[in-house]
Amino acid sequence: MGIVLGNNLVRDPAGGFKDGRRGTWTATKWFLQAETAEAEVFFNYSLSEKRAEFSEKDEEYREDLIQQLVVGLRDGPLPERTLENDPNLTLIGPKVVNWTRIADSSETCQFGPKGDTIAITASEAGSHSKLFIAPTARPSERTLLAQFDGSALVPEFLPLDQGLSLFVVETLRKDPKAFSTSDPQRLWLVNAQSKHEIIVPGNVTNWFAMKGCVSPDGGFVALQSWRTQPNNKRSRIIHLGNLRSGEWRKIEMPDTMLELVGWSGKVPTGIVLTGMSFGKNEVRKPYSLEPATGQLSPLESTPAEFTPGRELSPNGQRSVEVIDKERLVIADLATGRNREFVFHPYDRRNVFPDSIHWASDHYLVFQGSRTALIATDTLKMNFVTEKESGIGSVEFSPAFKFALGVKADGHYLGVVQTSQ
Repeated sequence: MGIVLGNNLVRDPAGGFKDGRRGTWTATKWFLQAETAEAEVFFNYSLSEKRAEFSEKDEEYREDLIQQLVVGLRDGPLPERTLENDPNLTLIGPKVVNWTRIADSSETCQFGPKGDTIAITASEAGSHSKLFIAPTARPSERTLLAQFDGSALVPEFLPLDQGLSLFVVETLRKDPKAFSTSDPQRLWLVNAQSKHEIIVPGNVTNWFAMKGCVSPDGGFVALQSWRTQPNNKRSRIIHLGNLRSGEWRKIEMPDTMLELVGWSGKVPTGIVLTGMSFGKNEVRKPYSLEPATGQLSPLESTPAEFTPGRELSPNGQRSVEVIDKERLVIADLATGRNREFVFHPYDRRNVFPDSIHWASDHYLVFQGSRTALIATDTLKMNFVTEKESGIGSVEFSPAFKFALGVKADGHYLGVVQTSQ
């Protein structure tokens, strides 16, 4: 697929084009896409001069661009994927069966912290929304927890002493069809007994909430926002709210991006890293955050469970890390033994650090064009649904017993079948 960016252009010898109205060049952009890769490239040509050129749009497309051109101009498409030409693939492994539609396409579904409940959010054209909770074993038995004037998002579940509470971000869209950073937002704690608003100070604007933003004891919440410094450098700051006293503190370092990545200890202490989660070759310095005082203290090393780019298994005995979009490394933390899984070329366009997660202590879930599981003992990969099922991304419950899947007509609940 391609689009025309301009006609009758004058080619500038230094690069680029001038709209001279009397030029002979046509500028286009091509979108190259296949099962294995996707890339964008500028293709410019002049029929009268009998000249043409490819111009790189972005360096990050380079590898995929070369692969696309090699396939399209020289080698042709890769052969159909089979057990014979993909040694990592197997038909043996867990499957998700007995899919049942539980919500329509305008709703969202997510598992609770133990997997025995499902939170369902129903929105009306981006404005009014309702939040339901249902037992996973009986998803049709919905209980209405709360209603909101805007759209609702549930980034956190809190299993507190008073029962399961849901941390909800409500966005009041100015344009029902689009989100904007200027849209007013509210915070709520919702459980079966009440709906309590968390008051955010008026001078805290354009904030966002990330996973792990609420301390495990439900005592503190950390919001984050961007700020442009007088020297035009950008920093990211943390707004720490005490949910018991209502007091808020601002945690920042000049010209530094801060990210609260989680909480540690029985008396929760925040773990803060500098830099960006997707920064290449960036050294991220770790700090502990004392929530009662807002004090940041440097740590000698990043705790294992918060090491950037790595994710621990549920039992904490293994870690997984994606390397160079082509392989993953599974490390046994007790023995120091590492093993590698190399992705098939069909899968590499979908390989990112956040596309690999632990589904259980023994399986990794890989979200590619189809959801697959990688057995950490055998290093074999199997697809969890049939290609004809129409089920897209699949999310597994914490106990690896159920799965949520998405189709064009809504959300489905399935059962994980581990024996073949």
